[in-house]
Amino acid sequence: MLLDVDKFPNLLQESYFNFKGQDYLFFPDKKTEFYSLNYYKRKIQSFQEFLYTMEVLYHLNPEIEWENFLEAALWVSDRSNGRIIRTYGEARVNEAVSKIWGNPRKPYVNQYRRVVFNPSRMFPKEDKLRIVGKLCGGMRTRTTQQDLYDVIEEYMAEDAHIAIKDLAESMGVTRQTISNHLTADFKEIIKDHNDSLK
Repeated sequence: MLLDVDKFPNLLQESYFNFKGQDYLFFPDKKTEFYSLNYYKRKIQSFQEFLYTMEVLYHLNPEIEWENFLEAALWVSDRSNGRIIRTYGEARVNEAVSKIWGNPRKPYVNQYRRVVFNPSRMFPKEDKLRIVGKLCGGMRTRTTQQDLYDVIEEYMAEDAHIAIKDLAESMGVTRQTISNHLTADFKEIIKDHNDSLK
């Protein structure tokens, strides 16, 4: 999680959805935009990445007061809090984030989801992957590369190791079906993801 929830309890750190008591929402026709600051596993690497992160935070919390936004930005930009590789000066951070606050510019969407899980419900990772596989794999009578990519994306979001056997089980298809749809690009994405987990 990007922000310490004890220090910043009222700030949204991912896109808000009205689940109406449901465990998850499924978007069969078109993936939905999904912003999340909840899955920060690595430190922010650059000032540009820091600014993008703050744009997302502001987008998720457009009613935030300037003082609270600046406090969050200074907290994130302080290396001692473990979210960034180096500390940036208060004056630089203040000047940069003042251009974000009050600016309704929509940040780049780097995640789209066909299935969004209710954050108030605790699901084991395996159950989430099984649900996504069944929903996405069962959307059509024939598995498509898009179905496969949707499931691969969910594995990546969960920081789960990706194997053909697991993809096949999640989607309820044979390993051969998965192999038939694995392009060179998919194989490279999976390899890079699995390598990043080591």
